[in-house]
Amino acid sequence: MRKAEREVFGIENFYRIALSGDVIVLAFNNGEYPYVLPVNYGCELRDDNLYFYFHGALEGNKYDFIYDNAKLTFEIDCNHELIVKYDKGYCTMAYDSIIGKGVLRELKDYDEIYKALNILVKHHHKDDDFKFNPAAISRTRVFEIKATNITGKSKK
Repeated sequence: MRKAEREVFGIENFYRIALSGDVIVLAFNNGEYPYVLPVNYGCELRDDNLYFYFHGALEGNKYDFIYDNAKLTFEIDCNHELIVKYDKGYCTMAYDSIIGKGVLRELKDYDEIYKALNILVKHHHKDDDFKFNPAAISRTRVFEIKATNITGKSKK
């Protein structure tokens, strides 16, 4: 990292950044070009590991790349703020970000799916008591990513 003072350390800080974002960008190996997939997510810190959850329809092109034990990279950036110094003709952007590697697993057990969907819903409904309809589970595929390596960067 070129500017070491911006590096973020520690799983708790990575988790804090993950909680602030709303889209995780996933990148899968697709031969000549990577396959990039932005998705909404939920996350949890469990046993000193960061886990991300996302869901999708029962079919689609993305399933050519999404399968158990698929290796991927991910990126979250959030807390953007444009900083402008008009008198100097200078502007920059404040942000927080994490980039990492992970391994994907499709959840098959009803209880795991239900828990993951609740984590995802809670991530996006922080200020209300929204409950998803469990009938959606039968028409939804749910995935877990276990982060295996993370780096973080922050500019305030």
